Amino acid sequence: MSWIGRYWWNLLVGAVGLLYLAMGIEADALARVLGIVGGILILAGAFYSRLRFAPWLVAVGALPFAALTWWSVVSPLLGILAIVFGLIMRRDARRRGLVAAPARSIPAPDGTGR
Repeated sequence: MSWIGRYWWNLLVGAVGLLYLAMGIEADALARVLGIVGGILILAGAFYSRLRFAPWLVAVGALPFAALTWWSVVSPLLGILAIVFGLIMRRDARRRGLVAAPARSIPAPDGTGR
């Protein structure tokens, strides 16, 4: 599988992050700050997809700007797309073995913890 095929969801999340940056640069006052910071957080979530909290970075980056510009169609839609793509990206990273599965807190009957 090619590199683009392996990291397709990361690229989509990164593209949404760049769009958030562009919208943040063009916005006014508080929306500018939230858009720029949100775009950076979304890009960080795309870059660090192996980390357990990568979808949270994407969600924290997308939601404030989308909520502040609720009257627009584009920014809430991009926020929803960023979160959905971030969740799929995380699932895909786990499926490829880049992320360890969460540890079980209850030991198995044989005492091995598996």
